[in-house]
Amino acid sequence: MAANQPILTLESVAFLGAEGLGVAAATVVGQCFGRGRPEDARRAGAFAALASAVVLGAFGLLTWATGQWTVPLFVAPGEDGSALMALAALTLPILALEQPIMAAAMVLGHALRGAGDTRSPVVTAVVGGLVLRLSCSWLFAVTWGWGLRGIWLATALDWFVRTLILGAIFARGRWQSLKL
Repeated sequence: MAANQPILTLESVAFLGAEGLGVAAATVVGQCFGRGRPEDARRAGAFAALASAVVLGAFGLLTWATGQWTVPLFVAPGEDGSALMALAALTLPILALEQPIMAAAMVLGHALRGAGDTRSPVVTAVVGGLVLRLSCSWLFAVTWGWGLRGIWLATALDWFVRTLILGAIFARGRWQSLKL
C-alpha cells in the first residue's frame, strides 16, 4: 500500500487535469449542440480528447522521467525507501503509458454527457471499473502474482477498453441526433 500511494498521488494530479479538460469539453460540446451545430460539437469533442491525451501523455512521460526524484518525497525522513523505489520503478512506466489513454476516455465521456448522452459513459464506467478492472486486478495481482504492477496493468487495461468503447460511440455519432 505504501508503494502505491506516491504513484496514485502523482496520477491524481494528472487526473484533475483530464477532469478539467473534460468539463470544458462538455461545456463546448453542449453549447455547439444547443446551437444546432452537431458537426462543431463533434470537432470540439475530438479536439479536446486529442489535446488532453497529448498534455497528459507529456505529463506521464515527465512523471516517469522524474520519478527518481519525486517518489522519494513520499518517504518519511530517516526511513529507507529502497523497496518503495523498486516498486515505483515497475509502476511508473505503466502510469506514463496510461495517462493519454485515461485522458481521452475521461474527455470523451464528458463530451458525450455534454451532448446529452449520459447512459454511454455510465455503462462504460461500470463495465470498465467494476467488472474489468476488479477481475483483472485479481487475476494479474493475485492469481498471476504480479502484485502492484498487476493492479496498474489492470487499471491501464480498463482505461484502454473505456477509450475504445467511448471512442467508437463518439465516432459513430448517434449522440448528434439526440433530442434534448
